Amino acid sequence: MRRLVQVLICVSLTSALIPVIAIGQSKMITVEGLGNTKAQAIEQAKREAVATGIGMLLISETEIQDFQLKRDQIITRANGYVKSYRELTSAQESDGTWRVKIEAEVTAMFDEILKDQMALQLMLTWLKKPRFMVVLDEDNMGDKSSIVAANEINKVLKDKGFDVVSAEQTKAILSQREAQAAIGGDVSAAAAIAGQYQAEIIVTGRARATKAEGTNKMLAGMTSGQAVISASIIRADNGQILATSTTEGKKVHIAPETAGAEALRQAADNLTTTLMAETIKGWGLEQSNTKTVTLHIVGIDTRAQKKAVFDVLEGGMSFVKSVNQRQFEGGVLEVAVEITATTEDLADELDGKNFGDFKLVVTGETPNTLMLKAVK
Repeated sequence: MRRLVQVLICVSLTSALIPVIAIGQSKMITVEGLGNTKAQAIEQAKREAVATGIGMLLISETEIQDFQLKRDQIITRANGYVKSYRELTSAQESDGTWRVKIEAEVTAMFDEILKDQMALQLMLTWLKKPRFMVVLDEDNMGDKSSIVAANEINKVLKDKGFDVVSAEQTKAILSQREAQAAIGGDVSAAAAIAGQYQAEIIVTGRARATKAEGTNKMLAGMTSGQAVISASIIRADNGQILATSTTEGKKVHIAPETAGAEALRQAADNLTTTLMAETIKGWGLEQSNTKTVTLHIVGIDTRAQKKAVFDVLEGGMSFVKSVNQRQFEGGVLEVAVEITATTEDLADELDGKNFGDFKLVVTGETPNTLMLKAVK
């Protein structure tokens, strides 16, 4: 796929610089993108908006030839986000590719995304709306059937536009050995459970609400409930732990169970803020920087076939930055591919690709994983 890069720069004989957006500011950027489809072109344009508007591009004098910028030689790390954009023009060219021009507002301040519902929805759409699953071992003042914290996390996520697996569904699996293993910190078990429910993110851990000691006299018969939630946020497709967090809540009520429930809700609200921030921030940066996609290819039986795959990945795709072998055994080749595109872009390039005596067919796809089969 051809890629168009439109970057506005100031060039001297020794260096070039794109200004960094100051803290708290946003910037309007006009860029173009090319893609095999209109959607791909828009996504590429968004990436270029971030790369152009945010971050410092350092270019040595040897990297400028006849004042023509060689983009692949730029050292760049764009820590920014698209808050909004509008399409200016779009057209399909004679070779079938799409060219789209957009005006995008980019910001370096992640808090601006969380506070702006429209910007958050744009980010969620960009991230393909990851689905969340919450598996917590809860105890509210001795009630081990409590799902107060899980319900509260789900409610806040749904209000923000996320898809969730209901707490009632997850409650049914809490007694299973796999669920207890996940709660105990087994990342593989957590990822497997999430996969069963088509969830991209799983939150596992423990939530406890207890009565505070030594405060009854001061509270004149009221109960002080104190809650603690310790949880890990895990990506199901690759087992990556996005964050671990321990949050607390404290509430007072005449009924102990109510005090505990309110304390759990407060701790859950605090956890959800961390959950959203870590998930969107981590995945959001992948949209404007490089990301790693794992290829799981079945039917690669010889080293020659493996070499053919590496040759295409390393030499035939401009958005592939590195390829590293993870496993080659029993006809299965697993490689980690670092790309500056989407997983869908990589899938489009590989699906049906001819490698001489075989071709690759995409049989499965997650945000960070492609399952492929070599067909003779």
